[in-house]
Amino acid sequence: MGSLLGLPIRRTRDTSLAKLTNAIETNYFLLPTAKSKPLLSPELSRSLEVEIPKTITLQSWTINCFFI
Repeated sequence: MGSLLGLPIRRTRDTSLAKLTNAIETNYFLLPTAKSKPLLSPELSRSLEVEIPKTITLQSWTINCFFI
């Protein structure tokens, strides 16, 4: 992430931060969107009793992902 922002990566004995930074990748997903915000999953919406908007569109979102 730091390299994407143009920040130098500090080289130390512990390179776990550098490994973590290299393990994060940017992916793009089409997510249901309303009012320029991604919507919660239907399961979470039911649990939190959030009303699902009438007008929903699919919009591309940039997500930083880390493989577990």
